[in-house]
Amino acid sequence: MTGLQPYSPTSQALFVFICSGTKDEDSPRVAQYDPGNSIVNVLPSIRQQVIDHRRKAYNLVKMLHNSGARLTTNPYNGDLVFGPDLGGIKEGKYLPAIQEYIGRFYNEAGLGSEGLGKLFSSRHHALIISGLYGILRPDEFIQLYECPLEDLPEFQNLWSSDDLLTDIIQEYIRAKEIRFVIDLTAQQEYRNLVNWNLIKEMPGLTVFHVHSEHFAGDEGLRFIGKFTRNTLLEMSDADFEKIEGLYVKDSCCLSPSVIPPDGWPMEESARIQKILYGPESSQIEFKPVLTGTTTDLPLKLRFNEMKYRVMKNVVAMLNSEGGEILIGINDDRTLRGIDNERDGLARYAARNGEKTEPDDLYLQIFDQMIVRYIGKSTLKYVKPRLWTYQKRTILIIQVHASPEAVSLKIGKDGSILAQSEYWIRGNSGDRRVSPSALGRVQNVATKWNYKR
Repeated sequence: MTGLQPYSPTSQALFVFICSGTKDEDSPRVAQYDPGNSIVNVLPSIRQQVIDHRRKAYNLVKMLHNSGARLTTNPYNGDLVFGPDLGGIKEGKYLPAIQEYIGRFYNEAGLGSEGLGKLFSSRHHALIISGLYGILRPDEFIQLYECPLEDLPEFQNLWSSDDLLTDIIQEYIRAKEIRFVIDLTAQQEYRNLVNWNLIKEMPGLTVFHVHSEHFAGDEGLRFIGKFTRNTLLEMSDADFEKIEGLYVKDSCCLSPSVIPPDGWPMEESARIQKILYGPESSQIEFKPVLTGTTTDLPLKLRFNEMKYRVMKNVVAMLNSEGGEILIGINDDRTLRGIDNERDGLARYAARNGEKTEPDDLYLQIFDQMIVRYIGKSTLKYVKPRLWTYQKRTILIIQVHASPEAVSLKIGKDGSILAQSEYWIRGNSGDRRVSPSALGRVQNVATKWNYKR
């Protein structure tokens, strides 16, 4: 049925893959579960934790919806049962994980059947991160399932809680005397389930992160799969030991950093991480909150100093080279998130008869702030979007340089300004200027924006 040679890894290199949304529906399966290849038998010390969390993941599949439809209605979940692989006793239908997954990383354009053969013959170790199973060995028997970890934070929270996956990988590293870990996860939603800093602190261990020069995230999985097949699985422990710094080949690289090299594409979460740990910039601003209150409605804004400060940043960027304002980040660059503010505003709106979704309400309030503080005509230069980063929501405000001078119309005390305020970005924050001085700055900014 499987056609796989026995999987007996003996090297000191460990590859960490992720599962695949596209799975093999057609291959014949066995009707009896073989526990011999399961990670819980290889690492008995983590058996109970893994089984408990698999049981919880199975229950989430039964409870949750994705894109408005119950997960149980997905065809992949049609025959999913609470079998011994998940801590139950029902009889399911099984296939080795490495054959079940046929998505971008695993298909013939990526790892392919050739790479699969190389994996088993290379004697390198491999573990697969899965939304339903947590951690899998490649030859571990699993059922056909759909569990979209990247879309549903409930699964992300389950497997990242108490650094569970990190503990399992660390236990595997110790048990198998691993010296090299190659992170092939590519997608932030999976990569962030593991605390890589804790992994890197293990004595005698080297961690490499793989990046694609062409695409970031799931779009890069095909290239990373091909790189794994043609390059990584041809390498020996001695080859990994020789690598210092960045190793680039076939449009992919091994890097000591979870952040891709400069100029390479990166996912939004990775870009945010780079911003938080990078140097200060006149085109980046952080604010802990947007409104400074949780008693607001879009058409009944409460004017206050917090709104004024955010709008002052917007005006300054509009009058300069543009930039980004990240709402939900403290001044010391620690993550705060806008979840409490957003949800508080939604509760207040509900008490006042407004039934808008929290995210929609939050963005409506922001739009009204632009309209009231600056002017409706500037909306086309300001693009807000919500993003989940490390389990918290932040608001990213992308500001494009305006071809015309822009001013603030409402002051920090909420009163209409008798004389509009003009602001530009400086090296150390916003700087107020006169309309005549702004004209000179605008000419420079417009030329810069055009050349860019």
